[in-house]
Amino acid sequence: MLVGASLFAVSALLCIVGYLFVSVPGNWFGSSPTLRWTAAELAVTQGSGQASAEGLRVKGSAESLGTHTTASVVKSVFLVIVLDGLFAMFFASIGK
Repeated sequence: MLVGASLFAVSALLCIVGYLFVSVPGNWFGSSPTLRWTAAELAVTQGSGQASAEGLRVKGSAESLGTHTTASVVKSVFLVIVLDGLFAMFFASIGK
């Protein structure tokens, strides 16, 4: 129990420090320059978002994108829940 609480505390502390690092303006590391990118530099290359089967089915409309994105998220969450259940049954069977 102590190990779990310690791991949670360290994780929470890292999240808070990371959030403050990103959100609080200022010069955090002395002489490090402020990095800025243009929209063209941040653009995703065409086709790189089509990694899943749902991504390959998207047509040219926003409705199609929303429908397939939702389907992909639902399938992913379902898979995570199923895998969590399988791991729970496995660890319960070995007594951990």
